[in-house]
Formats: sequence, structure tokens, C-alpha cells
Amino acid sequence: DQQSQHTKGYHMEGEKVFIGIDVGKTSHYLIALDGTGEEIYHREVHQNEAEILHVLSEFSGFDEVLVAIDQPHNIGSLIVRCAKYLGYEVRFIPSKTMRSYAESHNIATKTDKIDAKVIATAAYKDPDILRKIADLDADKALLRSLKKRDRDLAYDRTKAINRLRAALLEDMPEFEAILKENRLDC
Repeated sequence: DQQSQHTKGYHMEGEKVFIGIDVGKTSHYLIALDGTGEEIYHREVHQNEAEILHVLSEFSGFDEVLVAIDQPHNIGSLIVRCAKYLGYEVRFIPSKTMRSYAESHNIATKTDKIDAKVIATAAYKDPDILRKIADLDADKALLRSLKKRDRDLAYDRTKAINRLRAALLEDMPEFEAILKENRLDC
């Protein structure tokens, strides 16, 4: 059973929908709750932009849509982009917060469906525990990515120099004196 109920035709004036999504590498599990906390939709959605847009657009009849996810970056970034493209509010629940929330409500989170339900329930009952996802324009996102790559490369360079120095010193202990004599400080 891919989904419990379609949202088409389901709309009440002033109605808000709370969508909880458990993010996965190749697919995600989505559960939607209406303004009374009733589950109105559940479905697995593949990591595919067209499919995600299609499924999320089914909620366009609601006055307000809150999409809550457990991973806003990397594998969850496509969902964030699609939801924001549709004009939906998107927030995330950190994994530790989600686990504590589940434990405080005596819910054992072991499946994607249960995790999605916990995320949707948290969005419905306690939206203040959700965190905002910063809007980054393309230039800022690229800059952040380049800075991270630069740090990674600097770390890798230092690691390679240290390994090379250790190997040289092991085979030729006088190497350190040669470096100091010629002021070739690596």
C-alpha cells in the first residue's frame, strides 16, 4: 500500500498540513497530518526531483504547509529545494531531539514509517523544537562548499607532508639536520 489517502479534494478553510519526512539515501518516507493531527497521507518517495515535486504538490490545496525533515543537507537537500520551490515552510529536527521526543512519548523508532510519523507529530504538536533551515543563495552555498573543500585539502596536505617526513626520517635520520641546515622547513 503506497499511500493511505490522497490529499486531492481534502481541504478545509484555514487548514494546515504537517508533513514529516524520514530522509534516506535512495528513498524517503513521508507522512502528512492534518490540522487535527490525523494522518491523511503516507508514502515512500524516491530520491527523484520529479517524483518529490509531484508528491509535495498534492498538498498545494492547503492554506499552510510545514515540511519537517530529519536531514536538511546532503541526501535531504533535494527535498528542501523542492519544498521551498513550492513555497512551503521547511524545518528540520536534529536526530538527538527526534530520539528524545520519541522516547518521551514512548515510541520506538525503528522503521522509516515510524520515524516519519514522529517527525510529523513533532511538527504538529511541538513545532518549536524544529530548527529553521537557513536560506542560502547559490553563491553562498558554493562559497561554503569551497571553504570546506579548502579545509579538507589543507588537512590532506599536512597529513601527506607528515607521513613523508616520518618515512624519510625512518630511513635517513640525518634528514632532519639537512632540512634545518638548508632552512627547508616543511
